Amino acid sequence: MSGGFDFDELEDLEQDRPLRAAPRSDEEAEAEDEAEADDLFDYDPRCTVATGLATDVALPAVAVAVETLDARPRGPAEAAESPNELREVGNTCFRSGDFEGAERFYSTALAAQQGQQSPRLFSNRAATRLKLAKWDQALQDIMEATKRDPANPKVCERFARCLLLNNRLPEGVHICRQRLKNLTDAQKADAWKPFIEISSRLSHHAGVLHEMEGILNSVHSSTAQRIESSPVADARAIVHGCDSMLKLLSDLETTSPFGVRLRFGKLRAYLYPIPGSTTSDLAAEERLDWAKKALQLTEELLQEDPRWPDSHHWRARALVRLQRRSEAREALRRAQLCAEEKGGQHNLTEELLDGMRHVDQQKERGNEAYRTQEWSLAKECYDLAIAADALRMDVELSAQLHCNRASVWHRLEQTSCAMEDLHLALRLVPSYGKARVRRGMLYMELERYGEAVHDFEIAFKETPRFEGLSAWRAVALRWAARPPRRNFYALLGLGVLATPQEIKKAYRKMALRWHPDKNVDRAEEAAQRFKEVQEAFEVLSDPARRSEWDPFEATGNSFGYPGRPAWP
Repeated sequence: MSGGFDFDELEDLEQDRPLRAAPRSDEEAEAEDEAEADDLFDYDPRCTVATGLATDVALPAVAVAVETLDARPRGPAEAAESPNELREVGNTCFRSGDFEGAERFYSTALAAQQGQQSPRLFSNRAATRLKLAKWDQALQDIMEATKRDPANPKVCERFARCLLLNNRLPEGVHICRQRLKNLTDAQKADAWKPFIEISSRLSHHAGVLHEMEGILNSVHSSTAQRIESSPVADARAIVHGCDSMLKLLSDLETTSPFGVRLRFGKLRAYLYPIPGSTTSDLAAEERLDWAKKALQLTEELLQEDPRWPDSHHWRARALVRLQRRSEAREALRRAQLCAEEKGGQHNLTEELLDGMRHVDQQKERGNEAYRTQEWSLAKECYDLAIAADALRMDVELSAQLHCNRASVWHRLEQTSCAMEDLHLALRLVPSYGKARVRRGMLYMELERYGEAVHDFEIAFKETPRFEGLSAWRAVALRWAARPPRRNFYALLGLGVLATPQEIKKAYRKMALRWHPDKNVDRAEEAAQRFKEVQEAFEVLSDPARRSEWDPFEATGNSFGYPGRPAWP
């Protein structure tokens, strides 16, 4: 239904008519028959669409009823098919589960009444159309019934239910409140109890969904807020809340606009927690499981409506979380095409595609700057890539960005920043061997040998052939047991396998940097550091002294800390 319901029109009708059974224009016997037939459309306590009550009427009875009707003598202008007879056939069809037949006969009966349509016929057809998943048409019918008989509690109950299933919650809450204001205590305790229950449900669902969707939408706020506003507890609560509301719906009702809204909320919650958040985080296995569940929900939604852009968009997000980027790009392309077919564009998809392109471009620029040892430029590029990747949908890519920037931080002598990036990379991907080894190296430089051993042991189990890992592991184990007075490798920024040529080159660089003549403003610190650099060079450049200080045989390929300029 495209237009909103006219609240004022309904309220005027309510003011004009008392809340009691309205006088009927039909004969008394017909009213009693309609009341009995109306029981067919009672709702169960879970407030599902319509309960298919058990009946002894077999399917052939529908054919018999229709044949009897068709065989009856017809009067002038085909007037023999009275609305009552058509309604009875419609009731028989409904009992047998032939909802299309029921809808057809109710429609014919309404047409035969020529402007004097019975509100109960509209109400019955509304219930039938709910059984056919014709949500919008059912709402139109029950609106007509309510306009003609606003004092009927069952009609009002169905009206509220149709507004709920059509995802018209604000209107439903407003209309129910207007009706409830005029009910007496006696009415509330009797025939209006079902209406009161659905009114309470509407109000509850509207409030809960408003809160849930406010949390989910916060992910599109500023970058600083995104990372800190995604506790896993919120996501779990939203999934639980959506499940609780979905359990109140029948299988058919889950395909209604309201059911689709709940399922979209659930899949968004599965993808909501930003990986690596310092406040809370999912384990990698559970994060993968949630991404799979989100993907399954999008595929179910696409089976119901393959042309809906939102379903393609959220399918793409789930695929990115599962590192299936090529499939994700195709899903985003489908979202764009579906939006264009509907005469518009999908802004979220355009934003996501732009972000993915920006991340890739800045990452490549950062890698090139690293290769040419332009450390400041490399950091700037990685900063931009990480900012564009604030949602961290592809955790492996996010971990790579932080690991790469950690190396740049180290080159810029920002050890604490480098360590922070490596911590985050490993929260994102605990099995990331390169980040694990480099964090171990950083622990070695900080003379935290026990923590270095821990990282090297994990890395050795997962990637035993990682270049230079065996050497680092051996030294870490030995120094953890008997720590050296000073870590001369760290003082010169070298690895344990440094060659004489690399030692000499590193010494020249560090000596030039810390020479007292070049550090007049901090002469005392520079003098101490220059002395330490000289001592490190004297020990490491002398094979005998180096062997005495570090009995490890310095042979094999060099593996300087924290990596070659060619990395990442």
